[in-house]
Amino acid sequence: MHKKSQQEYIDGVRARVAQLAQGMLDSSVDYLEGANELSNLHHEAGVADDDEDFTVFALISSETDALPIGASRQHWSANALHAHESKIKQALAWAKAISHGHCESLVKRFGN
Repeated sequence: MHKKSQQEYIDGVRARVAQLAQGMLDSSVDYLEGANELSNLHHEAGVADDDEDFTVFALISSETDALPIGASRQHWSANALHAHESKIKQALAWAKAISHGHCESLVKRFGN
């Protein structure tokens, strides 16, 4: 059985990063969910702690963690979801505005 090397693991994480970023750009991945996943992958991608293409997603994740996004939506009532819809739309517009270029950069850096 072949055990993955550290570099093979990092290459796999980077491929996922490029896939997520491209999906966020073409709207096939929910933007805020993608930002959360990119934030989580930062330290597994073998990049510096202060890598700007990743730190922006940590900021987005931090600023939107109280919103019903992704799988957690199923635990919210319809009324609560409706009440948060305008905040989610504002957060989405803000997130895209500050990170669109970083998504493009990640695709260039780690895409095939």
